[in-house]
Amino acid sequence: MPGRRLGALLLPGARRTIRIILTPEEIARCDEFARARAAAWADIRPDSRFNFKGDEDARILSVRGEAAFEKLTGLPMDWTISPRQGGPDFTAGRLTIDIKTAVYYLTPGLTVQPWKKDPPHRCDAYVHCSLGQTDPEAGWLREMTMRDWNVVKIEGFAWAEDVFQPARMIRGNKEKQTTDHYLVRTAELLDITELLAYTGLAPAEEGE
Repeated sequence: MPGRRLGALLLPGARRTIRIILTPEEIARCDEFARARAAAWADIRPDSRFNFKGDEDARILSVRGEAAFEKLTGLPMDWTISPRQGGPDFTAGRLTIDIKTAVYYLTPGLTVQPWKKDPPHRCDAYVHCSLGQTDPEAGWLREMTMRDWNVVKIEGFAWAEDVFQPARMIRGNKEKQTTDHYLVRTAELLDITELLAYTGLAPAEEGE
């Protein structure tokens, strides 16, 4: 956040993650909402073959991450079906927050699209979440399908001015069907509790 820091970049291993477990009822609500919003996007952009926002699985991933952050903070999530044209997922006072959720074994960290760099799409803080399934004995399970996963790890966050640095730009690859994006590796993220402290919020779940 411009003009204010709550601490230096944490060393790898010092950052705390917070694990949120979604109930079957919460998952059902998330998935129903995600399918409805995906359908709304498909109506708006039916000609887009690789339309992230119109992809049902991608929407499910995104919505579960946002629902976990709502459960953690108590901040209200936007449950309206009509697709949003950018902007924040959450607002805490004057602070705007965007939630970026990924499958836990597919991403090295927080990824943000270049079009989010400028207003009105730019947010103050970007939170990185990873979706998976946990078991007391087996740990994180890659074999289960994403639709079965109910655990969201809130890995950390980064301020916008740290995200949108030229050195963080990763160019897209057509063969891999990836697009340009900014990357903040997980080990470089700030502890999510610093963001909660800045906004005056307290976590409702125990961290790992």
